[in-house]
Amino acid sequence: MNKLVYLPVFAAVIFTAAIGCKRNSEEVVYKPLVFDKEQEVKFTPISDEILFGGPARICKIGDYFAVLYYQRDSVPTFLHVFNKSGQKMGDYIPEGRGPKEGLMIMEIQNIGSDIILNDLQQKKAMSASLDSSGNVSISENQRDRKQWMINSFRIGENYLNYFAPGPYIKENRPPRLDLESSQGYRIATFYSSPLDYTDPMLRFKLDAGGCSQSLSPNGKHFVITYYDASIIELFTIDRSIKETYRGYFYPPKFKVVGTKVEPEEDRIWAFNALHAANSYVFASYDGDLASAKKKIRSNNITVFDWNGHALRLLKTDYRVDAICYSEEDGTIYAVITDESGRHYLGKLKIDLP
Repeated sequence: MNKLVYLPVFAAVIFTAAIGCKRNSEEVVYKPLVFDKEQEVKFTPISDEILFGGPARICKIGDYFAVLYYQRDSVPTFLHVFNKSGQKMGDYIPEGRGPKEGLMIMEIQNIGSDIILNDLQQKKAMSASLDSSGNVSISENQRDRKQWMINSFRIGENYLNYFAPGPYIKENRPPRLDLESSQGYRIATFYSSPLDYTDPMLRFKLDAGGCSQSLSPNGKHFVITYYDASIIELFTIDRSIKETYRGYFYPPKFKVVGTKVEPEEDRIWAFNALHAANSYVFASYDGDLASAKKKIRSNNITVFDWNGHALRLLKTDYRVDAICYSEEDGTIYAVITDESGRHYLGKLKIDLP
């Protein structure tokens, strides 16, 4: 990949600056999250117990599942492939600094039969190609990382990058989102955060490590949700980055003392696992006090459309750690955890409007 450069505005390149509208504390109003329909549902486990450490992601490719999680085994690995019956087919991408090895992989993106994984710490992208028999071949290439970049998604030949700039950076502050060409030219930017009205340290804590991002398979929609604030942002992506909906439901409850950000007792545990489908947004959700003593947390699934309508609250019987949706068969597939802490792959058939 060519080294990142910044292009002056000229006729060969269209440059769009989507600044976004910054809110102050008087403009932000939190309203409790209300759904069109709530229903109790049950997952069907489809695998034996799986070893699982750290954040998980899942995607369905034909008759197979590609699952990203850190497996602490004799040879720690990041990527795992299962067939539709839940049988593991193989473990890939060992932990390490060598070729086709990873150190910090937090996201998985499915493009056709390929699985894209960025190791931003090692400044490289890996592609795992899955054939019809479930065999996987791994390739990698250099992926430059710009300062403060937390996540990156491929859209055709371009990249949608997510940044969390430091709390007190004012001069040459990078955007929160940018759309970048494969040659490193910025096509569009977006600066606003739903937490602009808060203390800069709190905003940085939540923007940097307290939220999830997901891009729809068709590359047209993007979503951001927060763990410790019930906030959702929806975007459309083309040659611009346009925020189409921002929902404030429950505020972050933290005290900021100097550089320390400490949670308060009445903090709400909000969104967890996130998935952008072409037609809907899915996120596991708790919606209760973080201090509440519950056998299972994050066992609800919220379903939004891309206009921000809260269509469903699915109350399940497992914690949902990773989630994806098959438009083909109308089924949610997930990494789920029971009240004893055992992890499985599970499926849930749903009917959506």
